Amino acid sequence: MDEDYDLEDYVSYKYAGGVVGERAVDHAPAPHHREPAQPAQQHDRRHQQQEHQHNHRRHHGGKRDDRILLLFDLNGVLTDHTAPRMEGRSIRRDHVVRPHIECLLALREHFRLGIYSSAMRHTIDRALALVRSNLLAMRRQGVEVPDAPLFEVIMHRDHCAPDLHWRQRPGGKEWSTVKPLARHGLDLARCVLVDNDWHKSVKGEEANMLLVPDWLQEPVSNADLPVLVHLLLRLLPGRADVRPAAAAVSQGLVHARLARFGPGAQPINIPYTDGRVTHGVGPDGLEPGLVAAAVKAVEEAAGDAAAASGASGAPAAGLVATHAAAAQAARAACDRRADGQVVQAPSRVDRAAAQQTAVGGQWWTEPLGPRYHERLGW
Repeated sequence: MDEDYDLEDYVSYKYAGGVVGERAVDHAPAPHHREPAQPAQQHDRRHQQQEHQHNHRRHHGGKRDDRILLLFDLNGVLTDHTAPRMEGRSIRRDHVVRPHIECLLALREHFRLGIYSSAMRHTIDRALALVRSNLLAMRRQGVEVPDAPLFEVIMHRDHCAPDLHWRQRPGGKEWSTVKPLARHGLDLARCVLVDNDWHKSVKGEEANMLLVPDWLQEPVSNADLPVLVHLLLRLLPGRADVRPAAAAVSQGLVHARLARFGPGAQPINIPYTDGRVTHGVGPDGLEPGLVAAAVKAVEEAAGDAAAASGASGAPAAGLVATHAAAAQAARAACDRRADGQVVQAPSRVDRAAAQQTAVGGQWWTEPLGPRYHERLGW
């Protein structure tokens, strides 16, 4: 649900000088007509040394780091946020981290990890600081957490592009963005975009998107991350081209949900027809071998989870009902429109009232029209 960030960054620039929570000043949004920036690296001394060594090897005939690059979205994938609250004239929200975030540590041997979010860099930094804080707390409990940053590559709003087809899809917004990969020099055969919004992929790069279920801060969606990590470790390493396997991982995630929680837990953000994930899949469909491998990996993950918890069996019906209600509410808030007018914030239903108060009651009550894109240089 990156459109939370797409809209919030515009609102925060217009009303709060570029940062949610700062005092209101008249400050225009950051321009988006400049050449796309290169993926920004974490400013960590050890990582800078590693990057220098990597570049030295590449230019002087040494071994190149050919690990697959996994680019994770933040909002709805690795993090979420609390409901907005007013503090004076400012809107305040807190980031929250998805349960089992420590499972990502197991990916470092086979993958390079990165972030690709339509949020501004300062917003990403705050979210990643909380992720790091959570991991350090786990280190004190005995979890092995390395000193180096978990995410090597950080791509933010300046790397995104406007969604020129927002009018053609339900819930499209004028401030919607997409996440190009090839234009930033990324090898499409070795790069996967892990996201929860299918429309974030650009034309020709759909197969690079690995769709994951929305994280809705409730028990059903809390169980997804360990399954995702297990699927990634089983299906992607050793492949020269990761694109055929990305949709198979999504297929495995849906299968895991349905096997454990039943039809009421089917992720509504993942296009799914006749028992198969459809986004990023070629005309011949998913490779049968990959589907079989995904099902096997899901069964392994389920066995590991049952062994860890010391229990197994069907979940309580109330969990599924709670999940279904949360999913419908979140997506309905994204899709709500009236005659081309945006009538509320795009994610949480209760956000509109707080935002209206913050900007003197002037929510988006008029069509934004081309002037919005003109101001951003789009």
